[in-house]
Amino acid sequence: GYGSSTIAGMSDDGEPAGSAGRPMMAVLRGADLGDVTVVVTRYVGGTLLGIGGLVRAYSDATRTVLEIVPRTRRVIYQRITVHLQYSDYTTIRRLLEAHAAMIVEEVFAVDVVITADLATDHVAIVNHQIGEISAGRAQLETATMV
Repeated sequence: GYGSSTIAGMSDDGEPAGSAGRPMMAVLRGADLGDVTVVVTRYVGGTLLGIGGLVRAYSDATRTVLEIVPRTRRVIYQRITVHLQYSDYTTIRRLLEAHAAMIVEEVFAVDVVITADLATDHVAIVNHQIGEISAGRAQLETATMV
């Protein structure tokens, strides 16, 4: 799960106790991943492998899958709106780009209004930096993304 949440489950599903689920879970815990499910199906070789062989087979299968699974970082965004003067536009736009903000809309009227999606863990620092850059002239408003 995301952050510090953890939901974990495992099953040997008919295999000798501790020979499938526990070794697979150990590999997953060591992989530093969240939001992942692994299912391994064995078709043949159980009694021939023995318990040690089953443990290796399930662990190896899990490791093999983890080597090829694509990884992405889960980022939670907040929608921000920045009201600013034209004189602050270039500097604040560069600041937003430096923090990987995704610009949704820019409105150029009497003043400039930039609407962007910004990673929630960047909002406080960006807000602080906007205040410093604009000497308090620019205002940042936030709304939680759904």
